[in-house]
Amino acid sequence: MRKKEKIIFLFVFLFAFCLRTVGINWDQGQHLHPDERFLTMVGTQLRLPNSFKEYFFSSSPFSPYYHGYNFFVYGVFPLHLTKLVAWGLGEDNYQGFTLVGRVLSALFDTGTTILIFLLSKSWWASFFYAAMVLPIQLSHFFAVDTFLVFFLVLTFFFLIRDWQGRKYSWLLAAVSFGLALSCKISAAFFAGVVFLFFFLAYFPRWFAFFAKGVSFAILSLLTWRFFDPHVFKGVFTPHPLFVGALRQLASWNQPQTTFPPALQWIKTPPLWFPFWNMVLWGWGVVLSFLVIFALVKTAKKLKNFWRQKEKTVLFLCFFWIVFLFVFQGVQFVKTMRYFLPLYPFAALVAGRYWQKKSKHWSRAKRVILLGGVLLWPLAFLQVYLHPHPRLAASRWIYKNIPPGRVLSCEYWDDCLPLPVEGKIPQQYSWEVLHVFAPDTPEKEQTIRSQIERVDYLILSSGRAWEVISKLPERYPFTSQFYRQLFAGQLGFKKVAEFTSYPQLLGIKIPDWWAEEAFTVYDHPRVIIFENQASLLSR
Repeated sequence: MRKKEKIIFLFVFLFAFCLRTVGINWDQGQHLHPDERFLTMVGTQLRLPNSFKEYFFSSSPFSPYYHGYNFFVYGVFPLHLTKLVAWGLGEDNYQGFTLVGRVLSALFDTGTTILIFLLSKSWWASFFYAAMVLPIQLSHFFAVDTFLVFFLVLTFFFLIRDWQGRKYSWLLAAVSFGLALSCKISAAFFAGVVFLFFFLAYFPRWFAFFAKGVSFAILSLLTWRFFDPHVFKGVFTPHPLFVGALRQLASWNQPQTTFPPALQWIKTPPLWFPFWNMVLWGWGVVLSFLVIFALVKTAKKLKNFWRQKEKTVLFLCFFWIVFLFVFQGVQFVKTMRYFLPLYPFAALVAGRYWQKKSKHWSRAKRVILLGGVLLWPLAFLQVYLHPHPRLAASRWIYKNIPPGRVLSCEYWDDCLPLPVEGKIPQQYSWEVLHVFAPDTPEKEQTIRSQIERVDYLILSSGRAWEVISKLPERYPFTSQFYRQLFAGQLGFKKVAEFTSYPQLLGIKIPDWWAEEAFTVYDHPRVIIFENQASLLSR
């Protein structure tokens, strides 16, 4: 590898790190991401076990179950790591813990760009992943997704190193896979790639195939058992609470669900819905064209892939991309972050293709192409360079709405105003609208009477109205209520709206119609209506 390419990658690495850490305290300590909020609540209560032996059991104070958090479907490795780092930095508190977790999330995802470079020997591949918007966004969140992706790519890296003759690399791959499982149980899907690798790498040496395959599985299980002890009740017996939590999670993955966050998936078409969300928002239009074009062109050249190691590696990438996309794409819940593990592999394939393709290009042509890729991540970065809409709305409320007024708040969403700049929300009173409850005559009468008492109706995101408006069959009254509200037919006038859309050269890119999770945490659309003689009760 030439020195010039290494220098370019260094800039790509710094670029990736900056994109993932700019505006890392985007909500100014308000804990506006519910998953972060939950992990921080759990993490700050964890206590180091009294002995090494105690660590391995759910009775340990290092286990979520010990503190009464019986519904915990994440792996605890990211939580334990964040706990230890926060404790070492003196930030083991409700505010500091979240920020430490976000920084670690950003560092792990930046580490993924390094692994992509080491796998592909292509700074193009690393640049493509660095510029993908969804990894940038998730790096700003303290969750487990970026940790999971790092260890899956690390597993793949060590497997390829093993094939290249590096001794014991497959053992490191097994440890890495166990760590991936310790971040999130969905890492188990990657076992299909591992199986295919061993089959293709050692066929027809069946003894080596079975010996290494079984040893890999055992070592992965031991690593998982060590770094994620809360999953197990006995030595290797699954904990009933963990099994029960997974079953409850599965019960929300169906159209009959009544769980509010799952209602958004009703009427979303399989495959197509996650595809266009990935293209428009997760990757960006320019990068999506480059990635998809490269995938199609590369797929045509994979004939007899088992005869060449380079083609076999590409086939394994294709297998994972197609498998994960199809499997997750036909599920009821098809949130964008579930597809994150395929992003680095798509970048690997695309980066390899365009690096070869661009060897004879002029410098101007390369600059134009790479500049086009940069448009979307730089536009999205504006989200973190402007005040969070809920903070901006809170300041407006304190300034324009006198104390003692009655504000509305939708159940399952954050109430406004937030406590900012020494001002406290308790100077107002609230009417909590249970809009996600089934539409019944009793609900209709309750909401009518509540709206009559409300001075300002506040929608702190589209979490309720955007979903319910699309489900008139399930919510005939509530969907009509929202339609009439926006049409100005209920005696309420819109007096303020706060957004923080991605921006490019001063041009805003409204993305409120993207998948809910893409906007609702770090840049929701907040709308405030003033009651000017409610007509709902008439």
